[in-house]
Amino acid sequence: MKKTALLLLILIFAVASASLVLAGGCEEKYDRYTTVNIYDAEDFFENNYEHNFNIMADIDFGGAEINSIVAGYVYGNGHTISNVRIEGNAFFTEGDVRDLTFENVTLVCKGTGDAGIVAKEGDFQNVFVKNSSIEITGSEKGRLYVGGICGTVRERMKGCGAENVSISAIAAETTSSSYGGYLQVGGLFGYAEFESAITESYAKDCDIYAEG
Repeated sequence: MKKTALLLLILIFAVASASLVLAGGCEEKYDRYTTVNIYDAEDFFENNYEHNFNIMADIDFGGAEINSIVAGYVYGNGHTISNVRIEGNAFFTEGDVRDLTFENVTLVCKGTGDAGIVAKEGDFQNVFVKNSSIEITGSEKGRLYVGGICGTVRERMKGCGAENVSISAIAAETTSSSYGGYLQVGGLFGYAEFESAITESYAKDCDIYAEG
């Protein structure tokens, strides 16, 4: 197995996709979701499937463990989500996330697909990840797109940042490119859809290790 250790500060450019995913379909889907105001961690536990979230306060999970939440629009209103352990590919499965910070978050994932602290895939504006870690172990043939914020940028990432994020992504032997899969890792994201706009965003002091 080919082993590569990477230390990257910024991943801004991504490999172009042969197909263009239209964001309009997701927006129409999100418009059907009910919007919920979130004041504490319990609100997330009670509304963890197909909701839009309006976050009204800083939320400290106190080290609690959660699974990924199915979200649409996420309005962070400048608040912070902290001290949470995620068992899954991301805090949100997908979403249009704005004005939100994640701090002291641990993500542990076994499998393939998109993975990141904030969302597996989506669009992001003024979203930050700080002092967090990601541990990915691929267990199936397929692809691994991993980033501090998300696996895949669907259309845009603007004014976002990842600071002091540690990422370890180890692909199973059947996940490596030699077997028809992909492993791409970056400080911000692992992959961006064709014609995605990445602007005013940065990764700083990110320690990245990729093997596969």
